[in-house]
This record gives sequence, structure tokens and C-alpha cells, in this order.
Amino acid sequence: MRFKAQLRLTTSEGGRRQTPAAVSWRPIFRVTDEGDGTSFFLEAVDGTLEPGASCEVWASLLSPHLFAGQILPNVRFGLYEGPRRVADGVILEVMQQD
Repeated sequence: MRFKAQLRLTTSEGGRRQTPAAVSWRPIFRVTDEGDGTSFFLEAVDGTLEPGASCEVWASLLSPHLFAGQILPNVRFGLYEGPRRVADGVILEVMQQD
């Protein structure tokens, strides 16, 4: 399952991400701060993902079954590197795969 999302990286203050994110970036995706997480695969970026910047991305998840019924337009999520929340996002569009 692929989805389009609006993503905003947190600013670099407070030990957050210091460098831009690239298509090879693999943070952990969570719908809640305490819930299950899975690898987030950034597939395409429309713009530059600098700390503090916002842009649209296409992405997929390693284990989408962990989020059955939650990968829907307007669902908000967080991306983590270890315990640090480094990005916030909202799902804009979902593309089902056969």
C-alpha cells in the first residue's frame, strides 16, 4: 500500500535531525506516540526535506497490517529516529496495491 502524505520535519533544535532527509531515509512510523511502529519507506519527495521544512511525499510501510483501518486520508502520524520524534505527517491519499 502506497500513500501520499504532507510531511514536516521538526527543526534541528533540541537534538532533532540535523541533515535533510533523502529517499533512502527509513524512520519508524507511528499513528500514536505509544503505539506499534514499523519502517516508513520514503519513495518520492516533491521538494526538499530540510529540518523545519514541509513537503509532499509518496511512501509505503514495511508492515501495513499493523495499521489496518488506520491508513486513511486525514490520519495524522509521527516519524521517529529511536525515541526522537523527527517529523509529523498527515495522509493525503491512499493507493491500494493488488
